[in-house]
Amino acid sequence: MARFVTVISISFGGGSGSGSDRYKSAREIMLARIDDAATQSPDIIVLPETFTALGSSQEDWIGSAEEITGPTPTAIAQKAREHGAYITCPIVERRDGKLHNAILLFDRKGELAARYEKNFPTIGEMEDDILPGTEAVVAETDMGRIGFLICFDLNFEELAEQLRKKKAELVLFSSMFRGGTLMSHWAVQNQCYLVSSTPRENSRIVNPMGRVLIESSDYQLTITKTINLDYAVLHLDYNHAKTAEIHKKFGPSVEMEVHSPEGRYMLTSNHPDKSVNEIIQEFELERLDDYFNRARKVREEYLSK
Repeated sequence: MARFVTVISISFGGGSGSGSDRYKSAREIMLARIDDAATQSPDIIVLPETFTALGSSQEDWIGSAEEITGPTPTAIAQKAREHGAYITCPIVERRDGKLHNAILLFDRKGELAARYEKNFPTIGEMEDDILPGTEAVVAETDMGRIGFLICFDLNFEELAEQLRKKKAELVLFSSMFRGGTLMSHWAVQNQCYLVSSTPRENSRIVNPMGRVLIESSDYQLTITKTINLDYAVLHLDYNHAKTAEIHKKFGPSVEMEVHSPEGRYMLTSNHPDKSVNEIIQEFELERLDDYFNRARKVREEYLSK
């Protein structure tokens, strides 16, 4: 059954002034941007990495650290509650006397739904006492399974593997660098939607086939897209011959996006009563990972002969 999710990404370059004045300026601007975005009835709003300190000196960036009870998390939690939407709050977080480059996710009631600590801070961050996180985080929400990435994380395949094993359907990427084609690579490899929020241009919403659905620019700093998380990725082998039957039975309520060069396609159910899992079972389809695992098993059998 369809699981429609309206996602908003806000690109933002930082506030004005320095030190605490800059943090306050950035916070006030972002809160106003969130109010504007809320007119689109979002389910989730994604903000850039450590947004209160963007454009700061390294000293001021570290100085922006807040505890979860600080003014920025408190204000973002209030907006989440006010607008009934999940909102990410990427900050330098001080917790138990230690510093983390973190994303706090507040739910529709303004309560903490997840905390992710950047697993791969840059060398410079670690030299400034930013402590790395140690595992991927995937939050169970009323929308689906949501994972997280922060900036430099995008370069490390071991983190992608963890998110894949935890079956993240939607990954939120708060960043200072834009990621480019790496975003499409991650989306394809992890078979997930990927949403980035960066300081200015090139924030993106990418689907599990690696296709960029929408991208921010200097003329459109807030981007919105409604996606459907009731999807599956399949290989064309052994499945494609059944597509005509599926079209005949379900018509436009089931979408198939074929990417021939990669030999795979995405099956999405917009049907009010029929889920992708049920369609897969009814037509005896095979998910991409199941197909690859079957190929591995057959390979082992032939190697053992």
